Amino acid sequence: MIITRFAPSPTGELHIGGARTALFNYLYARKDEDGKFYLRIDDTDQERSKKEYETKLIYDLKWLGLNWDNAEFIRQSERNKIYSEYLEILKEKNYIYPCFCSDERLKTMREEQLKNNTPPKYDGHCRNLTRGEIDERIRTGVKFCWRLKLPENYEARFYDVVHGDQIFPAGTIGDFVIWRSDNTPTYIFASAVDDYLMKISHIIRGDEHIPNTARQIALLDILNWPRPEFIHIPMVLSSERKKLGKRTGSTPIREYRERGFLPEALRAYLGTLSWSADKNINLLDLNDMCKNFDPSRIVKSSPVHDEDHLMFWQKKAMNNKSPDEIAKNIINFDSRFEKYSADDLKILVSEIINDVPFINGMAESLKFLVERPECNIKVSWSKEFSDEILNLNEWDVNSIEKFLRGFMKQNNLKGREFFHPLRIILTGQEHGAPLPQIIFVMGKQSVSEIFK
Repeated sequence: MIITRFAPSPTGELHIGGARTALFNYLYARKDEDGKFYLRIDDTDQERSKKEYETKLIYDLKWLGLNWDNAEFIRQSERNKIYSEYLEILKEKNYIYPCFCSDERLKTMREEQLKNNTPPKYDGHCRNLTRGEIDERIRTGVKFCWRLKLPENYEARFYDVVHGDQIFPAGTIGDFVIWRSDNTPTYIFASAVDDYLMKISHIIRGDEHIPNTARQIALLDILNWPRPEFIHIPMVLSSERKKLGKRTGSTPIREYRERGFLPEALRAYLGTLSWSADKNINLLDLNDMCKNFDPSRIVKSSPVHDEDHLMFWQKKAMNNKSPDEIAKNIINFDSRFEKYSADDLKILVSEIINDVPFINGMAESLKFLVERPECNIKVSWSKEFSDEILNLNEWDVNSIEKFLRGFMKQNNLKGREFFHPLRIILTGQEHGAPLPQIIFVMGKQSVSEIFK
């Protein structure tokens, strides 16, 4: 059985990279009929974690249609008792030791290692303290954390579906902290415990976590716990080829939603970031994506976030909807449009959908139907136009178009000197749907009143 999890840290809003990670975890779990997709809130960073971000994360995931299977999702900040129990197991087996090194000492050590072109790692200063030395430090109130006591010849080796064999030779990791001096677990320790207890079979996350994975499997090996399979996906880059994330100016999913992007458009776009899907897969269909998702087709190279490509999927998603459905969505978006039937509105929808591929954008473009635009243009033919259009016997798009051209000719008007002010007076806009369609939907009485 495939069991995946999405484990965001509520230290900011959900962005493109995190949303893609959630999507891939969801797709892989749903590929298996019995698969499970779990949500876990990794809020071990108490200083930066905020409840408001957690609330927004949950809303964004639901909006994207990525619903999880655990009714009560795990919040790591509420599980200290559980983590403490496993900390005690490690103590009893002498797999960890207290470290009393000050921040100043650790900083100096790291700077020296970098200066000597040595990968930063803990130098084991407190690893061999005697029981008496430990007790004396504790008695005098020296703060301490707990570090994993890695076997000196331990080599962290694991296979990653995307990146292949990963090897961290003995001595390159160093004894890392699993429990902080403030009596809270580190991300690596809490995640390892939770992944084990949740029976996670596959971990899909960004490839910046590969060094964390080496530490996580060290914990799993020492505790003799089974390893999940690892799928580290390449990070999404900005157009400047820098990491795209909540700390580097990436646009939140919330903002895309507010701009009017459809969830299926965003999902389809996210699905193209690193996953080389077969051309016959309908990326706008979540079920089709689930059935065909294949982690072995995830490429190593980092994709570049491209808003033009996202817009391509938005247009495709909008065109995938019927004009009738879009018209009803416009009415739901702004109740003032209820005075028009969906059949009438869809006439204009069909004309503007490629230029304005958003429900909110369409409502704004068609606002002249429910709210008269300000217009100071005066035309000499106003009264005549009002009378003649009111007396039209046939009211359809073709008849209106024929009338407009006949009126222009009989008044010796050129195209622009007639159609441009006509459009401005009716809509307040320079461009838009064809005028015959606009006039038809507005109705002869309304148009006549405007020019009276």
